[in-house]
Amino acid sequence: MNYNTHTHTQRNRLFSIFLLFFTLTFFTSCEKDIREDVNTDNASASRMSNKALMSTSYTITTSQSFDNVPNALSNLDLANLNPSTEKQHVSLDLFEDGSINATIEKLGFKNKVAVLHKALPNDVPPIVKTVIRGGQATFYDTNGKEVGKRQIQIENKIAIVKKIKSLKDKFSIDDINATVASFQGQRFIDNLEEFIRTAPTNNITVSNEGNGLLKLKFPPSENGNVAIILVDKDKNRMMGNEIYNAKNELLQRVLFAYNTGEVKSIKAIRTTQPFILPSGKKVNSRTLSHIENFKFNLNI
Repeated sequence: MNYNTHTHTQRNRLFSIFLLFFTLTFFTSCEKDIREDVNTDNASASRMSNKALMSTSYTITTSQSFDNVPNALSNLDLANLNPSTEKQHVSLDLFEDGSINATIEKLGFKNKVAVLHKALPNDVPPIVKTVIRGGQATFYDTNGKEVGKRQIQIENKIAIVKKIKSLKDKFSIDDINATVASFQGQRFIDNLEEFIRTAPTNNITVSNEGNGLLKLKFPPSENGNVAIILVDKDKNRMMGNEIYNAKNELLQRVLFAYNTGEVKSIKAIRTTQPFILPSGKKVNSRTLSHIENFKFNLNI
């Protein structure tokens, strides 16, 4: 494995982590389409003072496996089907200029997936820590030695900054932090009954799946993709979603599991999506992410 391949894989994992972060923390935000042209490489006063507007951290354990695998595959195809497990501690800071700093560190743990074949020699040092500052990711090995850098595109989050700062006019900091700590238990939509009643006029198909679950099928988008959302009607909570292309082929399926108790936060996310092998053959990739020790703090 060469360095470029290794860092490309690492970069994909970084994007997955950021996707998870913003899926978790701003799941019910209505202002996703607000965009502002802000230069994220210019350090603002808030960043220079090292005081983040919002800080969060969590531990995530991710495992990946494959199914629907054809019988006859080349060695190159088989080499891409190794199951894997990884545990990481993630810390992210959002600053008033909309920029993000992050530290992602691999953790050791038991019960890793066993790969029952001999691995090929690999002279690339393992990356165990990634630090992101000013749009640049720096990679470190087990000895803390820098082994590479790469520019990484992270969308500026100034719209979220504005939304967070507007909250202090209505709520106390303690109330905000307590609410965000249980954000995953928030309602899917303000008035679910009204949404269901008016769904047909918006070309949304609603079907009862039993056990209090509703399936909402939305009309095709401009590219022909169709989104389906599974909602717990009693708790008004999203339980999963699916996206199909114009040929009715599954592009992605995501299922959510929630903690019980006072704070009903997300504890696991299961994702299924097609995985294209070097030969062009298609298999299913299944990824399970388990979230622990979620912490959140605002400074406004």
